[in-house]
Amino acid sequence: MYKKQIEQTQQQTQEKTQELIHATTEKEAQTYIQKFLQSNEQALWGGLVAVALVIFASLKKILNAWTDKKVEEIKEGDE
Repeated sequence: MYKKQIEQTQQQTQEKTQELIHATTEKEAQTYIQKFLQSNEQALWGGLVAVALVIFASLKKILNAWTDKKVEEIKEGDE
């Protein structure tokens, strides 16, 4: 009788241990995935900022070239 109770207790303990391991592993996996997504999100925003800066610099160059051209045209017209 005691042997059967001990076996049942051992089996229940083993099952609960497996559940705990699974829950811990699942939580670690969720934490890893969350950190992975956060780092990718940060990288994505960093990339978008870099692209925006390149576009802004290009537009500034275009505007400066256009302004210089207009200044030259005005100077030629005054002569």
